[in-house]
Amino acid sequence: MIDHYQYAIDIPPEYTFDEINDPETPGIAWTDTTAFRARFLFTTPYQDTIVSAGGIVLPDRYRGDHAFYVRAVDNEEGFSDV
Repeated sequence: MIDHYQYAIDIPPEYTFDEINDPETPGIAWTDTTAFRARFLFTTPYQDTIVSAGGIVLPDRYRGDHAFYVRAVDNEEGFSDV
């Protein structure tokens, strides 16, 4: 039975999936939640651009990559793979 979930954002790329899936791996900031859904606001320094007939437009939005990992934790402290 699922007790809660954990999520982590932007885990450094040097971690392997085996390390990410290991609950004992240090240096990963897992956040506990019992929520079934959530909204997240991510930041990025790269302003988006739109090329139009009038030239390049800089809209009020930004682009960039983020990695979002989620795993389930059961009532016996067993972890699912991300």
